Amino acid sequence: MGVMTAKFTDATSGPAMTVHKSSVGVKMSSEHADALLAAPDAKDIMAKSLFATMTDKAILLEYILVTSMKKQSARRLGEADGRRLAGDATIKVDFSIIIPASKAVKFTAATVDVTKMAEAIKTTAAASGVTVTVIGTPSVEAVVTETVGGETVTGAASPMAGSALAAFMMAIVTMLSA
Repeated sequence: MGVMTAKFTDATSGPAMTVHKSSVGVKMSSEHADALLAAPDAKDIMAKSLFATMTDKAILLEYILVTSMKKQSARRLGEADGRRLAGDATIKVDFSIIIPASKAVKFTAATVDVTKMAEAIKTTAAASGVTVTVIGTPSVEAVVTETVGGETVTGAASPMAGSALAAFMMAIVTMLSA
């Protein structure tokens, strides 16, 4: 209990950092997609593949976090495509590039060299014992950037909290004395 006399600084989650979120779509046969997703180190395979295709070499492997990988099966009958007998699938890989605020690194969708990604995925997966052949060129979605962490000055503490607590304590003392 007491009175708030000044605003205070609240460290919300440590040092500030910039988080860049995006997704990459990788098309392959349904069997290869299942094999990749079943691999125990599937997220590591994709993180290493993304790292191998970065055009900005200031982005380190430890900055890359693959948050999810999902198989999206292609429709077997499409209006423009006609009937397809082979089952293709696209794996949507959601990832974040987490860069400390002290580093002067910018990440955009163009930072990923998609022309090298198919080979990087094939090579990295093979090193883990998974056979994968990417069909076509992967696509990277637009990047969403936000700054998180750091210190924030807050004045959200309310003197009313002390008054409410005092009133509650008085009510309990009154009930116990009666």
